[in-house]
Amino acid sequence: MLFAAVLMMIVAVQFAPAQDDEPVQLAEPYRAVYAGDDATGDHVLALWQFDGDEPGKDLSGNGHDAQLMGASIAEAGMFGGALECFPGWPVEDKPHRAIAKRSPALTPAGAFTVEMWINPNPEIEGYPESFLLDNRYVDMTGMQLILAGADGRNARRLRMILGFGTDTETYTSKPFVYETGEWHHIAFTYDKAGTGRFFVDGAAMGSATVTGRGAIATGVKDLMIGDRVGSYYHGFPGLIDQVRICSGVLEFQPAGFEFPSQRKVFVRMEEGARLKFLLTNKLRTPVEGANAYFMLEGMPVTHVELPDLEPGARHEITYDLDTALRPDEYELQATIEIPGDTPYRSTEEFKVTIVPRPLPHRMPVVMWGGGLGEIDRLKDLGFTHAIGLWADMASIWKAGEPIQAAKDDYVAGQMEAMDNALANGISAVTTLSPGSWARSKEEKARC
Repeated sequence: MLFAAVLMMIVAVQFAPAQDDEPVQLAEPYRAVYAGDDATGDHVLALWQFDGDEPGKDLSGNGHDAQLMGASIAEAGMFGGALECFPGWPVEDKPHRAIAKRSPALTPAGAFTVEMWINPNPEIEGYPESFLLDNRYVDMTGMQLILAGADGRNARRLRMILGFGTDTETYTSKPFVYETGEWHHIAFTYDKAGTGRFFVDGAAMGSATVTGRGAIATGVKDLMIGDRVGSYYHGFPGLIDQVRICSGVLEFQPAGFEFPSQRKVFVRMEEGARLKFLLTNKLRTPVEGANAYFMLEGMPVTHVELPDLEPGARHEITYDLDTALRPDEYELQATIEIPGDTPYRSTEEFKVTIVPRPLPHRMPVVMWGGGLGEIDRLKDLGFTHAIGLWADMASIWKAGEPIQAAKDDYVAGQMEAMDNALANGISAVTTLSPGSWARSKEEKARC
């Protein structure tokens, strides 16, 4: 007997269980001077704060001390002193930087995080791209963190170029206006599996995942802070403070959204379409008086007042999706605002899809031997249905009571595949065949 699983999904919107038992990674206290484990912990590979009698000293204790070349130490840093660099080409093709001797630790073989505070000087107006960190130069190894030239709105993008030995990959942030004379914290994380993420002042500023990527190749050049390795030199016209390189993917968002809804694709005019979000306080202190806002393209903003949240606490929010909208893919923006001495606002984007209502009568053409992983091929061949679901009969039998039909990773994968199938007009079917399983697997089941 065939069961149209996609139709069952339409009748009842189901959500994955909240992962409240999972530990929350709290945000780094980047708005203060790093000290204690934040300065010398095992995960800290290098830390330069450009203060005191030895401004280039690596305060992580790992010995990556930096020497100045063409740069200077300014007194008015974000925390004490700061590294001041100057324009290179086309103003003056000379280096302006701090130099740390090459070391494998400065281009980690695993996941890593790079962060710093920057404050542009007026000389940045009209200036092209400037280098904030570089031990790649033109090689296929190491990394380059670049602040691009301004666009027509005076906004600039961050670029991180990573070398993988035989080629490179470039990650680019969203545009942001870096006003002269204002400090901004920037960070980039890489997970050793192709995903790079940017943050500015703790707000998510763009991410990308490139399949097939692993660890970066160890840089063979010295590490330059505030300029490029070689000519043309492109020094950053401004101040740089509290530069830190760490192993692991660190967190900088004071609060962030998760989108654990099993479904992201819905049929037009479907009833009961609700999306689930989890908002987490990632600060090391409680959050009070925060607000969340949800905006779907062309729809009024939905405002949600949030309860007080302790560090690491999660709050569940549901959003009623208006499926009367025309079929299309929509961007749902979720914004968190936290008041205080340093107000915080961050917006994250999530995709949801509304598909046309199916025709009332359609002859099913079922691909019996294929699966939901070949949607494009199924569509090209004219199939309307594919077998894509199964149940773990052995586990069900041993449990002796109703349980989830299969393991979590399989269920999650199949839900995603069914979403994709629904978006492409393909229905999923399954067979319930405990008889054949019992005949071949369990003696007791044949009694």
